[in-house]
Amino acid sequence: MRRWAGLSAILLWGCAGPARNMDAPAAVPATVELKTPEGASVGTLHLEPGKPPALWPLKTIGGVNVTRAFPFRDDHPGEAHDHPHHRSCWIAHGDVNGVDFWHDGGRIEHRRLEVSESGAIRVEGDWCTPEGEVLLHSSLEVWARDHFGTTGREVCMMLDLTPANGPVVFGDTKEGTCAIRLAPQLRLEGQVASGSLENSNGVQGKAVWGKRSDAIIVSGVVDGSEITLELTNFGPESASTRWHARPYGLIAANPFGDRAFDRSLPARETLLKPDTVIRLMWCIGLRESKVER
Repeated sequence: MRRWAGLSAILLWGCAGPARNMDAPAAVPATVELKTPEGASVGTLHLEPGKPPALWPLKTIGGVNVTRAFPFRDDHPGEAHDHPHHRSCWIAHGDVNGVDFWHDGGRIEHRRLEVSESGAIRVEGDWCTPEGEVLLHSSLEVWARDHFGTTGREVCMMLDLTPANGPVVFGDTKEGTCAIRLAPQLRLEGQVASGSLENSNGVQGKAVWGKRSDAIIVSGVVDGSEITLELTNFGPESASTRWHARPYGLIAANPFGDRAFDRSLPARETLLKPDTVIRLMWCIGLRESKVER
């Protein structure tokens, strides 16, 4: 397995959470810049009305973007313009009380924004049906850290979901939940593809699809740099997380699917009762090194 030495411990420490000294709440803009505590730009968090929260660009310490630009930009060479709901790095699920947030059937409305002195972002919002009924209240925190003396960067996301008006069921679908559409160079297949895939159990290539693991590791060359990206799922759902990972550059950590990935299994429904909270947490580890010529 090509996992970085010590990465798990680093990410667990990072996911302890951002500082809580938030600035006063502000109206929610369409975009907000994500920065490290030292002020380095990591990317832009997109909060367009009705759309899932999405991070683009998502940059390494050296400024290399590791995700597809489309649909935010359509002028990047080598990119496929399929699946416009694949929004760089985003959070959504394809079946919440039967509503499809993955394909923009439901609406995620962003109600309140806070930014801490350390650069951490908190967004509160509602997951709504197309008719406007609120199914879930959400609180998303996003923060980033650089590891000085190394080329390591981590970006962490913590999502709390609470039913708004009764029980909520997360359905068994492959389409969820924390996803990344990779830069074309990190794909397994394609004209400019140079990528490789491996999960934390050592399964490689296309075979990672639908398998359980707590992480996926991607490696490849982007803009002259050797990039390693690891998406790790934390929390009580990590052991049951399956991966919607495709050779065209999609990787998605899905803690709610079983039968969608393995037809021999019964359908799985995850019930969230009123007045309870489910906490989901993911971290992206990024490392780069220049390719020797």
